[in-house]
Amino acid sequence: MAVRGAIQLRPFMWEMIPDYRLGHMSGRSSGFRDSWLAQRAAVMAGSGGCCAEVYSCIFDYNTPRIALIKSRKVGLLNRVIQLLILAYVIGWVFVWEKGYQDFDSVVSSVTLKVKGVAVTNTSDLGYRIWDVADYVLPAQQENAFFVMTNLILTPNQTQGRCPELPDTSTVCISDQNCTLDYVGTHSNGVQTGRCVAYDKSVKTCEVKAWCPVENDTTVPKPAFLRAAENFTVLIKNNIWYPKFNFSKRNILQNISAEYLKNCVYDREKHPFCPIFRLGSLVEEAGESFKDMAVLIYCGLFLFFLCHLCPTPEDSGCFSPPLIKFINPLL
Repeated sequence: MAVRGAIQLRPFMWEMIPDYRLGHMSGRSSGFRDSWLAQRAAVMAGSGGCCAEVYSCIFDYNTPRIALIKSRKVGLLNRVIQLLILAYVIGWVFVWEKGYQDFDSVVSSVTLKVKGVAVTNTSDLGYRIWDVADYVLPAQQENAFFVMTNLILTPNQTQGRCPELPDTSTVCISDQNCTLDYVGTHSNGVQTGRCVAYDKSVKTCEVKAWCPVENDTTVPKPAFLRAAENFTVLIKNNIWYPKFNFSKRNILQNISAEYLKNCVYDREKHPFCPIFRLGSLVEEAGESFKDMAVLIYCGLFLFFLCHLCPTPEDSGCFSPPLIKFINPLL
Protein backbone atom coordinates (compact mmCIF):
# COMPACT_ATOMS: atom_id res chain seq x y z
CA MET A 1 0.00 0.00 0.00
CA ALA A 2 2.90 2.36 0.80
CA VAL A 3 4.45 1.68 -2.56
CA ARG A 4 1.23 2.51 -4.34
CA GLY A 5 0.95 5.71 -2.33
CA ALA A 6 4.52 6.61 -3.20
CA ILE A 7 3.82 6.20 -6.94
CA GLN A 8 0.72 8.37 -6.89
CA LEU A 9 2.30 11.11 -4.80
CA ARG A 10 5.73 10.93 -6.30
CA PRO A 11 6.27 14.70 -6.73
CA PHE A 12 5.68 15.19 -2.99
CA MET A 13 8.11 12.42 -1.94
CA TRP A 14 11.18 14.03 -3.46
CA GLU A 15 11.99 15.80 -0.17
CA MET A 16 11.93 12.50 1.73
CA ILE A 17 14.60 10.67 -0.33
CA PRO A 18 18.37 11.17 0.12
CA ASP A 19 20.16 14.20 -1.27
CA TYR A 20 22.03 12.30 -3.98
CA ARG A 21 18.74 10.96 -5.31
CA LEU A 22 17.13 14.33 -4.83
CA GLY A 23 19.62 15.87 -7.18
CA HIS A 24 19.10 13.07 -9.69
CA MET A 25 15.31 13.22 -9.53
CA SER A 26 15.30 17.00 -9.47
CA GLY A 27 17.21 17.02 -12.76
CA ARG A 28 14.68 14.71 -14.39
CA SER A 29 11.67 16.66 -13.16
CA SER A 30 13.20 20.00 -14.09
CA GLY A 31 13.77 18.97 -17.72
CA PHE A 32 10.26 17.62 -18.07
CA ARG A 33 8.80 20.73 -16.49
CA ASP A 34 10.79 23.05 -18.71
CA SER A 35 9.72 21.16 -21.83
CA TRP A 36 6.09 21.25 -20.77
CA LEU A 37 6.23 24.93 -19.95
CA ALA A 38 7.89 25.67 -23.28
CA GLN A 39 5.16 23.82 -25.18
CA ARG A 40 2.46 25.59 -23.17
CA ALA A 41 4.07 28.97 -23.86
CA ALA A 42 4.24 28.16 -27.58
CA VAL A 43 0.57 27.23 -27.65
CA MET A 44 -0.37 30.37 -25.81
CA ALA A 45 1.78 32.45 -28.12
CA GLY A 46 0.25 30.80 -31.18
CA SER A 47 -3.25 31.37 -29.94
CA GLY A 48 -2.45 34.93 -29.17
CA GLY A 49 -0.90 35.41 -32.66
CA CYS A 50 -3.99 34.07 -34.44
CA CYS A 51 -6.24 36.24 -32.35
CA ALA A 52 -4.05 39.21 -33.06
CA GLU A 53 -4.21 38.55 -36.79
CA VAL A 54 -8.00 38.26 -36.72
CA TYR A 55 -8.26 41.38 -34.60
CA SER A 56 -5.98 43.25 -37.00
CA CYS A 57 -7.96 42.21 -40.10
CA ILE A 58 -11.28 43.28 -38.58
CA PHE A 59 -10.46 46.52 -36.84
CA ASP A 60 -7.34 47.85 -38.58
CA TYR A 61 -7.56 50.04 -41.71
CA ASN A 62 -4.74 50.42 -44.22
CA THR A 63 -4.41 53.07 -46.91
CA PRO A 64 -1.70 53.39 -49.57
CA ARG A 65 0.68 56.28 -49.39
CA ILE A 66 0.48 58.67 -52.34
CA ALA A 67 3.61 60.34 -53.59
CA LEU A 68 3.25 63.48 -55.71
CA ILE A 69 5.93 63.71 -58.41
CA LYS A 70 6.15 67.17 -59.91
CA SER A 71 7.53 66.28 -63.35
CA ARG A 72 5.96 67.14 -66.68
CA LYS A 73 7.67 64.23 -68.45
CA VAL A 74 6.47 61.65 -65.94
CA GLY A 75 2.96 63.12 -65.88
CA LEU A 76 2.74 63.25 -69.67
CA LEU A 77 3.98 59.66 -69.98
CA ASN A 78 1.39 58.54 -67.43
CA ARG A 79 -1.47 60.21 -69.33
CA VAL A 80 -0.30 58.83 -72.68
CA ILE A 81 -0.26 55.27 -71.31
CA GLN A 82 -3.74 55.75 -69.86
CA LEU A 83 -5.07 57.09 -73.18
CA LEU A 84 -3.55 54.17 -75.10
CA ILE A 85 -5.18 51.65 -72.77
CA LEU A 86 -8.52 53.48 -73.01
CA ALA A 87 -8.30 53.66 -76.81
CA TYR A 88 -7.52 49.94 -77.03
CA VAL A 89 -10.45 48.97 -74.80
CA ILE A 90 -12.98 51.22 -76.56
CA GLY A 91 -11.71 51.05 -80.14
CA TRP A 92 -10.55 47.46 -80.50
CA VAL A 93 -12.42 45.47 -77.86
CA PHE A 94 -15.81 47.20 -77.99
CA VAL A 95 -16.11 48.86 -81.43
CA TRP A 96 -14.10 46.60 -83.74
CA GLU A 97 -14.24 43.16 -82.11
CA LYS A 98 -17.54 43.75 -80.27
CA GLY A 99 -16.14 41.93 -77.27
CA TYR A 100 -19.24 42.70 -75.25
CA GLN A 101 -21.37 40.57 -77.61
CA ASP A 102 -21.80 36.81 -77.83
CA PHE A 103 -22.45 34.93 -81.06
CA ASP A 104 -24.16 31.67 -81.96
CA SER A 105 -24.79 29.60 -85.10
CA VAL A 106 -28.36 29.42 -86.30
CA VAL A 107 -30.57 26.35 -86.73
CA SER A 108 -32.95 27.03 -89.62
CA SER A 109 -35.91 25.38 -91.33
CA VAL A 110 -37.54 26.57 -94.55
CA THR A 111 -41.03 25.83 -95.91
CA LEU A 112 -41.86 26.72 -99.52
CA LYS A 113 -45.18 26.83 -101.37
CA VAL A 114 -45.47 27.76 -105.05
CA LYS A 115 -48.72 28.93 -106.65
CA GLY A 116 -49.63 29.80 -110.22
CA VAL A 117 -51.39 28.53 -113.36
CA ALA A 118 -50.19 28.74 -116.97
CA VAL A 119 -51.97 28.03 -120.28
CA THR A 120 -50.30 26.85 -123.52
CA ASN A 121 -51.68 26.06 -126.97
CA THR A 122 -49.26 24.31 -129.36
CA SER A 123 -49.55 22.03 -132.37
CA ASP A 124 -47.83 19.19 -130.50
CA LEU A 125 -49.72 19.35 -127.18
CA GLY A 126 -52.80 21.37 -128.08
CA TYR A 127 -54.56 23.42 -125.40
CA ARG A 128 -53.18 22.58 -121.95
CA ILE A 129 -53.37 23.89 -118.38
CA TRP A 130 -50.16 23.80 -116.31
CA ASP A 131 -50.43 23.85 -112.51
CA VAL A 132 -48.00 23.31 -109.63
CA ALA A 133 -47.94 19.53 -110.07
CA ASP A 134 -46.74 19.97 -113.68
CA TYR A 135 -43.99 22.59 -113.42
CA VAL A 136 -42.56 22.08 -109.88
CA LEU A 137 -40.08 19.21 -110.34
CA PRO A 138 -39.42 17.43 -108.05
CA ALA A 139 -42.39 18.17 -105.85
CA GLN A 140 -40.24 18.46 -102.69
CA GLN A 141 -36.65 19.53 -102.15
CA GLU A 142 -34.58 20.45 -99.12
CA ASN A 143 -34.52 24.25 -98.69
CA ALA A 144 -35.12 24.74 -102.41
CA PHE A 145 -37.72 24.62 -105.16
CA PHE A 146 -37.46 24.17 -108.93
CA VAL A 147 -39.91 25.83 -111.31
CA MET A 148 -39.78 24.67 -114.93
CA THR A 149 -39.89 27.65 -117.29
CA ASN A 150 -38.76 26.01 -120.52
CA LEU A 151 -38.85 22.53 -122.05
CA ILE A 152 -38.04 20.62 -125.22
CA LEU A 153 -40.98 18.65 -126.61
CA THR A 154 -40.43 15.28 -128.28
CA PRO A 155 -43.95 13.90 -128.81
CA ASN A 156 -45.00 10.35 -129.70
CA GLN A 157 -41.82 8.61 -128.54
CA THR A 158 -41.78 4.80 -128.61
CA GLN A 159 -39.06 2.24 -128.05
CA GLY A 160 -37.52 1.14 -131.32
CA ARG A 161 -34.71 1.78 -133.79
CA CYS A 162 -33.91 5.21 -135.23
CA PRO A 163 -30.93 7.31 -136.37
CA GLU A 164 -28.86 9.01 -133.67
CA LEU A 165 -28.46 12.79 -133.55
CA PRO A 166 -25.58 13.85 -135.81
CA ASP A 167 -22.30 14.83 -134.14
CA THR A 168 -18.62 13.99 -134.57
CA SER A 169 -19.01 10.53 -133.01
CA THR A 170 -22.28 9.44 -134.71
CA VAL A 171 -21.95 10.66 -138.32
CA CYS A 172 -21.07 7.72 -140.59
CA ILE A 173 -20.57 6.74 -144.24
CA SER A 174 -21.03 2.96 -144.00
CA ASP A 175 -21.76 0.25 -141.44
CA GLN A 176 -18.02 -0.04 -140.77
CA ASN A 177 -18.15 3.33 -138.96
CA CYS A 178 -20.70 2.03 -136.40
CA THR A 179 -19.97 -0.39 -133.53
CA LEU A 180 -22.52 -2.95 -132.39
CA ASP A 181 -23.73 -2.42 -128.77
CA TYR A 182 -21.62 0.74 -128.38
CA VAL A 183 -22.91 3.42 -125.97
CA GLY A 184 -21.22 6.79 -126.08
CA THR A 185 -21.07 9.38 -123.32
CA HIS A 186 -23.79 11.49 -124.94
CA SER A 187 -25.63 8.70 -126.74
CA ASN A 188 -29.41 8.44 -126.67
CA GLY A 189 -29.32 4.65 -127.05
CA VAL A 190 -27.31 1.55 -127.99
CA GLN A 191 -25.85 1.34 -131.50
CA THR A 192 -27.02 -1.49 -133.73
CA GLY A 193 -23.97 -1.42 -136.01
CA ARG A 194 -25.89 0.00 -139.00
CA CYS A 195 -25.41 3.34 -140.76
CA VAL A 196 -28.75 4.87 -141.76
CA ALA A 197 -29.95 8.20 -143.17
CA TYR A 198 -30.77 10.89 -140.62
CA ASP A 199 -32.00 13.23 -143.36
CA LYS A 200 -31.35 13.72 -147.08
CA SER A 201 -27.79 14.96 -146.53
CA VAL A 202 -26.46 13.19 -143.39
CA LYS A 203 -26.13 9.58 -142.24
CA THR A 204 -25.75 8.56 -138.59
CA CYS A 205 -25.41 5.32 -136.65
CA GLU A 206 -28.69 3.63 -135.83
CA VAL A 207 -29.54 3.17 -132.12
CA LYS A 208 -32.04 1.26 -130.04
CA ALA A 209 -33.72 3.98 -127.98
CA TRP A 210 -36.85 6.02 -127.42
CA CYS A 211 -37.59 7.16 -130.96
CA PRO A 212 -37.46 9.74 -132.34
CA VAL A 213 -34.50 10.79 -130.18
CA GLU A 214 -34.65 14.12 -128.38
CA ASN A 215 -33.09 17.00 -130.27
CA ASP A 216 -31.65 19.35 -127.64
CA THR A 217 -29.37 21.28 -129.97
CA THR A 218 -31.81 24.18 -130.02
CA VAL A 219 -33.66 25.66 -127.02
CA PRO A 220 -37.12 27.20 -127.48
CA LYS A 221 -37.12 31.00 -127.44
CA PRO A 222 -39.08 32.60 -125.91
CA ALA A 223 -39.46 30.26 -122.95
CA PHE A 224 -42.29 27.74 -123.22
CA LEU A 225 -43.73 28.66 -119.78
CA ARG A 226 -42.98 32.37 -119.86
CA ALA A 227 -46.17 32.85 -117.79
CA ALA A 228 -44.12 31.63 -114.81
CA GLU A 229 -43.12 35.26 -114.38
CA ASN A 230 -46.39 35.77 -112.47
CA PHE A 231 -46.07 32.67 -110.27
CA THR A 232 -45.67 33.33 -106.55
CA VAL A 233 -43.82 31.51 -103.80
CA LEU A 234 -44.51 31.68 -100.07
CA ILE A 235 -41.32 31.33 -98.02
CA LYS A 236 -41.56 30.52 -94.31
CA ASN A 237 -38.20 30.62 -92.57
CA ASN A 238 -37.90 29.71 -88.88
CA ILE A 239 -34.62 30.16 -87.01
CA TRP A 240 -33.44 29.15 -83.55
CA TYR A 241 -30.31 30.13 -81.60
CA PRO A 242 -29.63 27.26 -79.13
CA LYS A 243 -27.19 29.22 -76.95
CA PHE A 244 -29.73 31.96 -76.25
CA ASN A 245 -32.87 29.80 -76.59
CA PHE A 246 -34.18 32.44 -78.98
CA SER A 247 -36.40 31.75 -82.01
CA LYS A 248 -37.63 33.99 -84.81
CA ARG A 249 -39.33 33.73 -88.20
CA ASN A 250 -39.58 35.94 -91.27
CA ILE A 251 -43.36 36.34 -90.81
CA LEU A 252 -43.60 39.12 -88.24
CA GLN A 253 -45.98 38.91 -85.30
CA ASN A 254 -48.04 41.91 -86.43
CA ILE A 255 -48.79 40.35 -89.84
CA SER A 256 -52.34 38.99 -90.01
CA ALA A 257 -53.78 36.19 -92.14
CA GLU A 258 -55.86 38.74 -94.06
CA TYR A 259 -52.72 40.68 -94.95
CA LEU A 260 -51.01 37.52 -96.25
CA LYS A 261 -53.91 36.84 -98.62
CA ASN A 262 -53.39 40.11 -100.49
CA CYS A 263 -49.74 41.14 -100.09
CA VAL A 264 -46.90 40.53 -102.54
CA TYR A 265 -43.32 41.42 -101.68
CA ASP A 266 -42.23 44.92 -102.64
CA ARG A 267 -39.02 46.49 -101.33
CA GLU A 268 -40.74 49.80 -100.56
CA LYS A 269 -44.43 49.01 -99.95
CA HIS A 270 -44.31 45.48 -98.50
CA PRO A 271 -40.70 44.75 -97.46
CA PHE A 272 -41.70 42.05 -94.94
CA CYS A 273 -44.30 40.20 -97.00
CA PRO A 274 -43.16 36.54 -97.32
CA ILE A 275 -44.92 36.04 -100.70
CA PHE A 276 -42.63 36.70 -103.66
CA ARG A 277 -43.49 37.09 -107.33
CA LEU A 278 -40.91 35.28 -109.45
CA GLY A 279 -40.70 38.10 -111.97
CA SER A 280 -40.15 40.67 -109.21
CA LEU A 281 -37.35 38.62 -107.69
CA VAL A 282 -35.56 38.59 -111.03
CA GLU A 283 -36.05 42.32 -111.42
CA GLU A 284 -34.63 42.88 -107.92
CA ALA A 285 -31.41 41.31 -109.16
CA GLY A 286 -31.36 43.56 -112.23
CA GLU A 287 -32.00 40.74 -114.69
CA SER A 288 -34.63 40.05 -117.35
CA PHE A 289 -37.05 37.21 -116.65
CA LYS A 290 -37.48 36.52 -120.39
CA ASP A 291 -33.76 35.87 -120.72
CA MET A 292 -33.46 34.04 -117.41
CA ALA A 293 -36.37 31.70 -118.14
CA VAL A 294 -34.61 30.23 -121.18
CA LEU A 295 -31.61 28.58 -119.50
CA ILE A 296 -30.52 30.16 -116.19
CA TYR A 297 -30.88 29.09 -112.58
CA CYS A 298 -31.81 31.51 -109.80
CA GLY A 299 -30.85 31.28 -106.14
CA LEU A 300 -32.73 33.10 -103.37
CA PHE A 301 -31.05 33.74 -100.01
CA LEU A 302 -32.67 34.97 -96.78
CA PHE A 303 -30.51 36.61 -94.12
CA PHE A 304 -31.20 36.96 -90.39
CA LEU A 305 -28.92 39.37 -88.53
CA CYS A 306 -30.34 39.46 -85.01
CA HIS A 307 -29.36 41.89 -82.25
CA LEU A 308 -30.76 40.57 -78.98
CA CYS A 309 -30.14 43.77 -77.02
CA PRO A 310 -31.76 45.08 -74.95
CA THR A 311 -34.37 42.33 -75.22
CA PRO A 312 -35.08 39.71 -77.90
CA GLU A 313 -38.59 41.08 -78.37
CA ASP A 314 -37.23 44.46 -79.43
CA SER A 315 -34.69 43.03 -81.86
CA GLY A 316 -35.05 43.31 -85.59
CA CYS A 317 -33.95 40.14 -87.34
CA PHE A 318 -35.32 39.73 -90.83
CA SER A 319 -33.48 41.41 -93.68
CA PRO A 320 -34.72 41.77 -97.28
CA PRO A 321 -33.85 38.76 -99.48
CA LEU A 322 -30.71 38.57 -101.58
CA ILE A 323 -31.08 37.11 -105.10
CA LYS A 324 -28.12 35.48 -106.83
CA PHE A 325 -28.07 34.03 -110.35
CA ILE A 326 -26.10 31.07 -111.62
CA ASN A 327 -25.73 30.74 -115.38
CA PRO A 328 -24.94 27.12 -116.37
CA LEU A 329 -23.59 28.27 -119.74
CA LEU A 330 -20.72 30.24 -118.16
